[in-house]
Amino acid sequence: MVGIGLVMIAFGLTGLVLRRGGRYWQAPWFLNGLRWMSFTPFLAVLAGWVVTEAGRAPWLIYGVMTHAQGLTPSLTGGMALFTLIGYIVVYAMVFSAGLYYLFRVLQAGLEEDLSAEDTHEVERASRPLSATHVRLEQGGH
Repeated sequence: MVGIGLVMIAFGLTGLVLRRGGRYWQAPWFLNGLRWMSFTPFLAVLAGWVVTEAGRAPWLIYGVMTHAQGLTPSLTGGMALFTLIGYIVVYAMVFSAGLYYLFRVLQAGLEEDLSAEDTHEVERASRPLSATHVRLEQGGH
């Protein structure tokens, strides 16, 4: 967990250094590394949980400590419920925004006839992960 965290910090600092002059677009090793770093936060949390539970289990199994002593003393039921409700609300908002944007794109339809045999100039998307020019705000373009 700590090692993954240090690697994430190193990538963040490297990105800041490469950002000067826009050099990170010319560094394929960095971009490929970022692709692999996309799932490391999940792995870090999972590794931390495994280390915590694996470290606690032998003490509980061999009776050195009781299950009541093995519980996190600062965590209450209300705190766990508040966290769960927070996750549900945030994910519901993200999902709703995604659906709203998807329906806006579907309503706008295609801007031009793609069956024409004209050669089209390729352009870069205006937003990350977006290949459309449909705006999120009301009123179209």
